[in-house]
Amino acid sequence: TTSTTACTICEGGAPITMLEKKLFLPIIGIEQTCSQLESVLPFVIQDSNSSDCHALQSIGSICGCPLQQQDYNTCELCTSSNALKYPRNELPFLQDSFGFVPTCEMLKAYLISQEPQNSSLCLASQQLLQDYCGCGDQRVNQGCTLGKSIVSEMSLNITELSFLKTCGQLEEALALVVPEESETCSFF
Repeated sequence: TTSTTACTICEGGAPITMLEKKLFLPIIGIEQTCSQLESVLPFVIQDSNSSDCHALQSIGSICGCPLQQQDYNTCELCTSSNALKYPRNELPFLQDSFGFVPTCEMLKAYLISQEPQNSSLCLASQQLLQDYCGCGDQRVNQGCTLGKSIVSEMSLNITELSFLKTCGQLEEALALVVPEESETCSFF
């Protein structure tokens, strides 16, 4: 028989260092501190090899999990500062990639933990989400659309935006984070 180990926030069971950091995970359903989450997690996700566990561990740096040794510079969502003004802004267009609706704070943790500085996901996230997540000095007015005749379910194949799988997800992302009058919007 194969035995499974319960999921922990940090990969390999490393201890969390930000015990009182609060976060909301849809799989749990309520806001909890990292310490509280660590104590209930084995009952919620019982297999450390499950996709839910891997998704959670990919954002473990939120709770102070040690970063795995990388042979590259990791990605920072905010290029001008590390602080997010809007850490709880939700990114529903990333739900398929994460398995739940991540927040800006969760994406930041994922990028730090998992992405090289020059990866297409890193560069696209920086370009599209810095203002929405509050990296810059001002909040932008969003509202970019693809037009009235898009087919929402149509598949996308844009290397730099590989986390967006359909035209509907692209339009949702644009409407949420890109100003209608911007150069980025006119590109689409």
